[in-house]
Amino acid sequence: SSGNVLLDLGGFKKLQFTYQGTVVSSVTPPSGMTNPGSGGVELKIVIENVETAPATTPTVTLAGAACTVSLPTFSPGTNRLVIMARTPELPVTDVGQVGIAVSGIVSGRDLAFQWSYTAPPAMFFKADSFTIDGDATRTWVSA
Repeated sequence: SSGNVLLDLGGFKKLQFTYQGTVVSSVTPPSGMTNPGSGGVELKIVIENVETAPATTPTVTLAGAACTVSLPTFSPGTNRLVIMARTPELPVTDVGQVGIAVSGIVSGRDLAFQWSYTAPPAMFFKADSFTIDGDATRTWVSA
């Protein structure tokens, strides 16, 4: 957890600071296309203020769907944990801000972060270049 801390050192001396608990500090790339057929997106998730390396591989979900997680890297000198995760392919109806949840780092709670699922480009083709059964003499024309 996190919060403001005020230490009264006696007299007129006071020290105030904000304690920041274990948090997801960044996810890169900050957005991407993870629509059907995309193969997903490889995410780098950085988690700060981690006390110890997790005993098991953490679980990562995107919009509630499981990501494929590679072995996390813990740096004891900085108390930073880096997780590489490949997103699942999500339906296009989920485009927009979606939640990332990381579990297995802090007992009893998930670490949350928002990620932007970008819409794929609209499909486009030239009608006069579309042929049926390889017949270049007949072109497809929409009704």
